[in-house]
Amino acid sequence: MGFPTVYPTGTTVYNPEKANNGYTVITRNGKIDFIDMNGEVVVTKPARAKKGKIIVETRLVSRSQLSSLPVLDSQIIIKDNQGGTQWYWLASNHFTELGFNTTAENAIYRLIEQNNRLGWQKPWLKIEHVARLGKNIWFDGGDDRFDPENIIFSAPNANVVVIISHQTGQIVWKLGPTYDKFSGDQQFDWLINPTDAQLIDNRLPGAGNILIFDQGGAAGFGAVNGLSPDGIDNQHREYSRILEINPRTMTIEWQYTPEEAGNVQPLDSYKFYSPAFGKVQRLKNGNTIICEGIIGRIFEVTSDCDTVWEYLNPVFFRGNKGDKTNRVEWMTRIPYDQIDLSKPKETPVAQLNVTNLRVPGAPNGANTGKVTVVDGVDPHRLKAVRDPHAKQNLTKTSEHDFCVVTFGNASQN
Repeated sequence: MGFPTVYPTGTTVYNPEKANNGYTVITRNGKIDFIDMNGEVVVTKPARAKKGKIIVETRLVSRSQLSSLPVLDSQIIIKDNQGGTQWYWLASNHFTELGFNTTAENAIYRLIEQNNRLGWQKPWLKIEHVARLGKNIWFDGGDDRFDPENIIFSAPNANVVVIISHQTGQIVWKLGPTYDKFSGDQQFDWLINPTDAQLIDNRLPGAGNILIFDQGGAAGFGAVNGLSPDGIDNQHREYSRILEINPRTMTIEWQYTPEEAGNVQPLDSYKFYSPAFGKVQRLKNGNTIICEGIIGRIFEVTSDCDTVWEYLNPVFFRGNKGDKTNRVEWMTRIPYDQIDLSKPKETPVAQLNVTNLRVPGAPNGANTGKVTVVDGVDPHRLKAVRDPHAKQNLTKTSEHDFCVVTFGNASQN
């Protein structure tokens, strides 16, 4: 499948009346840019490593529950105000709690063996987007699994989303690593490479539900197949999804998928696809802002999945491997009243009508061509190019009527 060579960039859609207006903060090409709703950069700062009390690190562990071989492991560390370690969690200590079946365990052992043979490159469990749950309706209702101090994180390479107890370190809630029927009626399709899992804040629509950017791509451990001869990254899907899941009933309360985007499935499912740098945020008015970071696209949709704001990153640069990219690595929307900047002018940007959009030099507009009708010929009678799947009794003597469309000066064509 191909793409055209010309794309609009900057703000391409903006409905000020329906958008949750504010500044969008993005990280790109080593910088943090604050952009207004019309895509103008109002502040630029150098990007620095994020500092905070919760830190995720990888370390080589010589002894673990997983293997007699050294294991590249992931750990979560919470620092106190003086920088000392206040709380510590090592993934391998909780391997059995994650619930991998025997086939998946064998694939993990193969990854550990590969790391020992080829060099430690991939932790067996990749941990991303670690955060405390914060105040929520479930804990207020007596469910201790959702203690505000408990920790939620995504493990995209294992297709897992996890909540761990800050008191015991035990896993108290999880999605994955396999997806069969849960206690509710909903049967999940596989989460593949999920990231940015978050419990929606009490002050926002959907409070208490878990919002996930289900990136797609290749991830997970399991049976060997044609795309995964070792069972590593054995699940594949070439499109992304945003899922809002009720963590008590395990049902999907809201979603944004290629279908909600209006794409023909499965042919056009890839048009919503970011297998890396996915980011999602629920906004105060109930809208959701989504970052397809790998292609530099950020857009805001209503609860009805209507696009009310869209931004295409116009800044292209060379990535670490020399590739040309306009990726956006991180994103968040900040309301005007939470930042010390004057409110900018908001200019609506109507969604382009691609049926009559033309580049300079091309024939202008749709339906502006001249149709020449030949006497006695009905252009609607039979298509010259027939549908190969349609049942038509065509013979060598079948008539094909036609019409001629010309643009510009017909005498010169």
